[in-house]
Amino acid sequence: MIHLNLIDKHYVSMDHKYRYYYHHESGFRFRFRFYILLLISLTLPQYCSTNDAIIINHSEFLWRPLFNVSNDFFAQAILPITFIDNQKFFSQNNLTSTCQNDLRKAIESTLHLREIWSIKLFNSWSKSVIPAGMFMGTLTDYGDYDQCMSIIDDQKSNQSLIIPQYCLIDMAIPMPKPRPTPHNYYHHTEGILPTKDFLDKIIELDLIGHHNSSSSTIIKQMVLAPNPTIYEYLAQVSSNFYYSFIRRGICLPSSCTTEDVHTIIKKNFGQEFGWRLNTVSCTTKSLKKWWPNLLQKFAIFIISSLLIITFIAAIYDQMSSKKNKTISRVILMWFSPISNTKKLLFSNTDDENFNCIHGLKFLSISWIIVVHTLAWIDLNGFRNSFRMKIFLSTLYFQPLFKGFFAVETFFYLSGLLTSYSAMKYTRGDYKNLNKTTYMLLRYFRLTPQLILFMLLLTLFPPMFDGPIWSQLMTTISNQCSKTWWHNLIYLQNLIDIDNMCGLHTWYLAADMQLHWFSLFPIIWIIKNPRNGLLLTKFLIIIFIFITGFHIYFKNLPPGGIVTTQSDMLEEDRTPGAFTDIFFKPWSNAYVFFAGFLFGFHLYDSKLVHSFFWTKTKIVACWLLIIYSYLFCIYSTIPWVYGQPYNRIWSSILYPLNRIVWSIMLTLLIFMCITRPQSMIARILSWKAFRPFSRMTFSVYLTHALVLYVALGSRHNLIDLSITSLTFLCFSTLLSSYAFGSVFTILFESPIINLFGYVKHDLLRQLQRQQYLNNKNNNDDNDQKKQMPITNNGTNTSNV
Repeated sequence: MIHLNLIDKHYVSMDHKYRYYYHHESGFRFRFRFYILLLISLTLPQYCSTNDAIIINHSEFLWRPLFNVSNDFFAQAILPITFIDNQKFFSQNNLTSTCQNDLRKAIESTLHLREIWSIKLFNSWSKSVIPAGMFMGTLTDYGDYDQCMSIIDDQKSNQSLIIPQYCLIDMAIPMPKPRPTPHNYYHHTEGILPTKDFLDKIIELDLIGHHNSSSSTIIKQMVLAPNPTIYEYLAQVSSNFYYSFIRRGICLPSSCTTEDVHTIIKKNFGQEFGWRLNTVSCTTKSLKKWWPNLLQKFAIFIISSLLIITFIAAIYDQMSSKKNKTISRVILMWFSPISNTKKLLFSNTDDENFNCIHGLKFLSISWIIVVHTLAWIDLNGFRNSFRMKIFLSTLYFQPLFKGFFAVETFFYLSGLLTSYSAMKYTRGDYKNLNKTTYMLLRYFRLTPQLILFMLLLTLFPPMFDGPIWSQLMTTISNQCSKTWWHNLIYLQNLIDIDNMCGLHTWYLAADMQLHWFSLFPIIWIIKNPRNGLLLTKFLIIIFIFITGFHIYFKNLPPGGIVTTQSDMLEEDRTPGAFTDIFFKPWSNAYVFFAGFLFGFHLYDSKLVHSFFWTKTKIVACWLLIIYSYLFCIYSTIPWVYGQPYNRIWSSILYPLNRIVWSIMLTLLIFMCITRPQSMIARILSWKAFRPFSRMTFSVYLTHALVLYVALGSRHNLIDLSITSLTFLCFSTLLSSYAFGSVFTILFESPIINLFGYVKHDLLRQLQRQQYLNNKNNNDDNDQKKQMPITNNGTNTSNV
């Protein structure tokens, strides 16, 4: 029992310990769980409240103000002023239902949904009625063309898709009409401000109380103001407003018709200032993929065919043996860009005496491109355009603006090479002159490139884009569709010049016409050199008088006066009276025949070989060259500053300048030929000029395409500063030569190779004919020597 009790006591004690430890462990677990729950209970509300604050309270967002913007403020910031009170606008204006619905949808999307497409649409508008910088001559605000056209990408619903259209609005500042002719930037504009007598009368009436209107108050302020007022300032630069407009860009749904656009812009576009609507031109975003029309398909076919042949020729040129001289290989090699590039870069000239002409051609074509770059920019394309008057009249810039003398250089060189080549190939024998070949060779030498230029021009409209691109391409396309055939017969400078297809092609027509006309003095010179030279001199005098009389009776300027834009362009942007006469062949004929005369004397070469240079002659020659150049550049300076034209002076000075320029070119070329070691001869004969000279025609023809892209696809304005214009001119010059070199290698060189082959074949026939003629003459002379002579000295062969 004791043992059992002990056992029981043991088990009891064990049970007590077990229970003790059990309860102790349970309490620990309970306390642990309690503290965990307490910690969670303390932490979780704080965690939840923090997240709720992030979700509910936006104070932690950096862009919180953007979400709190009211609709009224958003409307003021984004919507054009026309649509801020849109309910009133729609109630007072009758728009087409589709245009009104699309505009309401865009406004609703902007104010309530804040969708990006609608905000882009309204944000693309130019904001201010008065463009920023207007009082320095920045009259254009394009808005944002690219943003306007991009709204189509931000709309996902195809059922209610709103297609954008970008419109340019030109507002004209009132000016006296019609524009004075001639009109110079330095001319004062009459009738736009009150006269001094009127001002005195208004002030007098105001002082005695008989006149107290708001206008009289403003006039009184204008008189009493210590500094120039806005009215006086704008009056000083008012000449610019004959050639530029207040131009603004807006973005609208394409459902808005032309009448809708006119309704939308009838207020808040300067009408309050008296401005008048001039033009509205709109470009609509096209959703269709471009598909060429018939003419463009033809252009693509021709150009693609030439490119394929060129590619095949290049491969064949690399793989074939040079010894293979078959006619098929010769023809294919005409198109090889590898061979054509080598010929362009490394071939020598036929006559080393004329190497200096390469330098003259390069400098002249570069001069022309720079002048066209500056002249083809519309005044609205400039920032700070009020500087234009000072820029154009600065003395040391005058050589830059006299680019028409570079054109006269080409007429002179054309006449020189025409007579020299004709005498060289005929050798002074009339039997060797093929008149048909003379007339047609030049035509077929130049016309294929001209056709390719017009075909390339048809492909340009869909290739580029910009605020004024569509308007520019539409104008050019319409002109070419009317007058393309004028270019094929080289009459574009005589017929309908307002619609000329490629304004710069007037030179090709005038040069071709003079080339054809020069056949008559060539025939006379070959038959009788003395009479032929007299005829040439007579023609020079006749054309000088024709030009002088034309200038006298039309009261034209004594040359290109850059500050008198009215001579160049009419108010409707068509060529002006001076441009018209400049395009005519007889206005450049005496320069052409001056070169023609010099070319004959170079062929005669007696003077060239017998002339001896002394220091006195060299100095005298250089003085004549320098003074001739300065005279031609600066002789018209008084008229640049607005001096009225004098009929007599103009009719004398215009042809005199060109004769002096011809004399200068004659002296310069003669010095280079007779003194080939002189510095000027080495510079102008530099071999680096030769490739550029050879591509002159292609560069001249295609530089217009470069200018169309450089100026017509611009999305911003050009700063009227020396730095900006220098970069613009150099970039255009480099691009023109780059594009012209490709055109030369791919398209012009095959034609040159073809005509080189034809010319070589003609020369062989000519030499054979000369050989047969000489042989027949020798046989006749031998027979005459063997014939018996009668007493009266006559030949008895016919008896």
